Amino acid sequence: MRGCCARCTAARARRGADRARRRRRRAPRAVARVSARPPVNTVRLAVDGPLARITLDRPRVLNAGNAQWVRELGDVVARIERAPDVRVVVLRGAGRAFCTGVDLDALASGAFGLDDFVAWEDAMVAIERMDRLFVAGLNGHCLGGGLQLALVCDYRLASADARLGLPAVKECLIPSMALYRLPRLIGAARA
Repeated sequence: MRGCCARCTAARARRGADRARRRRRRAPRAVARVSARPPVNTVRLAVDGPLARITLDRPRVLNAGNAQWVRELGDVVARIERAPDVRVVVLRGAGRAFCTGVDLDALASGAFGLDDFVAWEDAMVAIERMDRLFVAGLNGHCLGGGLQLALVCDYRLASADARLGLPAVKECLIPSMALYRLPRLIGAARA
């Protein structure tokens, strides 16, 4: 329905423009509410006096590491390094696996890159050099980068169903520092 005069038509147009402006102003607030959710933690840390527990928490993908997981692992290791009371750290995987290494879907999509590999190695070197006692509780699959993570710990306790391996070797890939760490622990002939 049109206005009876030019003044009514102009007023109706202004009201429509005001409504559109209000809708545009509301939209960012709705987005802000949705994005204000806390991020999902993929690596959990619980400290109880001198004991710290690190849980690799991506059980749906057998605790395979993606970029977020690597960042959180580095953050957790740094927090333990700054905690003078912590003397023993237990590292375990949630669900039915310890860790199956790199998340191959993230690697294939390009969401996991060289910087993430370097950050993963940095976290492992920090664990290796730290003056805390690290104990890895191995259950289920412990493959690739997961095995490397276990190798940097001082002790490794494996359940009867634990399966350890370096599948990248079958593809003629050299898995980071595993070829250095594994022979040091079990001897060159067995490695």
